[in-house]
Amino acid sequence: MAALRSMRKEDIPFQRCVMLFNEERLRLLNYQSNCITKIESLDNLKNLVFLDFYNNSIEKIEGLDCLTNLRVLMLGRNKIQKIQALECLQKLDVLDLHSNQISSIENLIKLATLRVLNLEDNNITCMSNLPTQSLAELNLKRNQITSVIGVPSLTSLKRLVLSNNHIASFESIVDLLLSPSLIELTLESNPITQDQYYRLILANRVKSLKHLDGKRITEEEKRTALRIAKRETERRKETERVVSQAEERKRAIDSIVARWNLEMDAERRRFTGFSDYAFVVRESGKTDAPASATTAGKKAKFYDKPEDISPGVGGLIYTENSQMFMYGNESLALFEKADTTGITILHFHYIDIKKLYTSFSRIKRFTDVEHLTLSDNNLNSLKKLEALSQISSTKPLTITIENNGITKSPLFFSYALFRLCRFSHHNVIKKLNGIEVTQEMLDEAITRFGSLRAGLLKSSSLATMESFSRVSMSDNNSNSNPEEYFDAGNVRATNESSLFVEKMLTDVVAAHAKCLEFESLFPVLVKEAL
Repeated sequence: MAALRSMRKEDIPFQRCVMLFNEERLRLLNYQSNCITKIESLDNLKNLVFLDFYNNSIEKIEGLDCLTNLRVLMLGRNKIQKIQALECLQKLDVLDLHSNQISSIENLIKLATLRVLNLEDNNITCMSNLPTQSLAELNLKRNQITSVIGVPSLTSLKRLVLSNNHIASFESIVDLLLSPSLIELTLESNPITQDQYYRLILANRVKSLKHLDGKRITEEEKRTALRIAKRETERRKETERVVSQAEERKRAIDSIVARWNLEMDAERRRFTGFSDYAFVVRESGKTDAPASATTAGKKAKFYDKPEDISPGVGGLIYTENSQMFMYGNESLALFEKADTTGITILHFHYIDIKKLYTSFSRIKRFTDVEHLTLSDNNLNSLKKLEALSQISSTKPLTITIENNGITKSPLFFSYALFRLCRFSHHNVIKKLNGIEVTQEMLDEAITRFGSLRAGLLKSSSLATMESFSRVSMSDNNSNSNPEEYFDAGNVRATNESSLFVEKMLTDVVAAHAKCLEFESLFPVLVKEAL
């Protein structure tokens, strides 16, 4: 009680606003650091210019309608949750609402003369609804802002404080970079400041900026920022060029794939050969392809007719790092003249194996080549594997054959090795479809198919002689050209050779099937015997 008695009257905090009579000329009123909970009793203070309610317990902005001449309103450190009831303050120049509980900026558009706005230490998440023409200084320090928007419309903004927010990238402050008038900017304690080029980028992009985070931007920083900006522009142009080139390649590849699919469909409809062919022809004329022969992973556009395909795209060739990619039959014309320097991997996509016959022999020009990839090459019979014998290289190669129907044949691996070693023990292959090739594998391939080749040659020779003899005896007295005898004999020999090969292949496939069946049954038999 003694302490209360010793207090002066002016030291006792106000619980509410005092009604001031006969004070119409009053221009400044300070209710700072009291316990006021409501703004009231101001109706007769029409000439008031400065009003300070800092550090009270006010929860709502109200009771200001008569203060039409008010220029400065201080409402910091209260409990205000919403910006409202300020429309009548048409001469307001400074508004301080820091350290309240405001979550959004609103109801300020009509304050045409507002120049300084302090919203520090609130719960604001977005910059919006700001007076665009007059605002020169904005403080949003210690809020929850993640991106800056609407700054270009603030044509008079000179100073912006965004410290202690959650701005993490330059993409989130694009509007800030377009500010036409900003002189001073503070972004301290935001994740974006961790970027090593943070100051330089802002110094270059915001042309009017003179101070950043309290430090003046030097001329040296501006020059360095300009150099980095030039490099960034060049890098962006290069990126755009690469993206454009990739899109163009994709369009070309889609066209090549579409053309290839049409050609393969037409070939499957014409085919009536033996069962080693990888595709099955239905009675209806429609065809099915095994999974290995489809262009898995490629989203090629489907075309019904050749004229639906973009014209002029018959081949594509390009290099990437140490790899050379070729798409379409017409790419082989460029392959003949291609620069071989540093190329270690060759890719042949959507190129018919018949077209690759002569190109294989020129691979030796690529002295550094170590790997060959064949994909979608119409390799659908053992006969077409003969093209592999044309591969010429200065060192053993790793060869991958994929998306070709022949890879499903049980004879594929051995026959491919047989063709690759050119009917001898000369090794031009190191790996085939991921399998390390050993000398034993080569020997086995030669043993298995060498006799087949010898029998074929012998059969062809005997058939030719026998046919020629029959033709000579039957036409001994005729005046026909002798060359016709040889032509007729060759036709008969070819037919007989084809029958011989087909029979041999049928026997080999049957024997292989029996071996597989034995391998699957043998463990069961052993288990039963024990």
